[in-house]
Amino acid sequence: LVTDMVLASTVPDRQHHGPIAHLLELARAKAEDVRYALVKIDHAGADITVAGTVSPAQREMTSEGDHDELTKVKVGGWSQRRYQMRVEDSIERNAETVAKDLDRLAGSERIDLVLLAGDTVSVASVRDQVGVRVSDRLEILEHGSRADGASDDLLDEEVESAVQRCRSGRISSVLDRLGAGAKAIGVGETIEALRRGEVETLILLDGALDDRQGFAGPAPLLLATDPEELRSL
Repeated sequence: LVTDMVLASTVPDRQHHGPIAHLLELARAKAEDVRYALVKIDHAGADITVAGTVSPAQREMTSEGDHDELTKVKVGGWSQRRYQMRVEDSIERNAETVAKDLDRLAGSERIDLVLLAGDTVSVASVRDQVGVRVSDRLEILEHGSRADGASDDLLDEEVESAVQRCRSGRISSVLDRLGAGAKAIGVGETIEALRRGEVETLILLDGALDDRQGFAGPAPLLLATDPEELRSL
């Protein structure tokens, strides 16, 4: 057994036996994969879930600040304004810790989306403090709370919508790039372009490869449309 993968969604059933595996359905599933960090934040810190849409596996982590004056109260007297400022400073510093942790996370692994939910003050503070790598991928959600027992039903719907927008954005970006410039069309031209190592993006239409065959040699760029051509290479 060479490869054993668990996918978060089903793929069409297909059986094949031969020298080269048919991995088209797996490639399609992985092409649609969106890796995201779901961040539920409050004044004290954040719970971060890192997940993808291909694998059902998730990773949980916590980002906690060390500033603990977090509750505004009416203390009265001359010290009230000073106390309130200390509370606001604690919230800001804890948000800064979350922002730094998100920057490190985005710098160490592939994250396509950063989804921020929870307390509005902390959300705004994190949004203003994260680096470009995170801000370019950041979406603020309306629902979701770090509090124990909070319902995630509406949050789940928002996450799914954000994932779909990310996929649509990828497709639009590819189509914009393909609006001009040389393109290989058809099996023969595509195999020739692959053989020259000139393919950046490969678009496959459903049914376009039915009953079509290509032949591959022992090296990645040894490709041909028939066995004789492959032998000549």
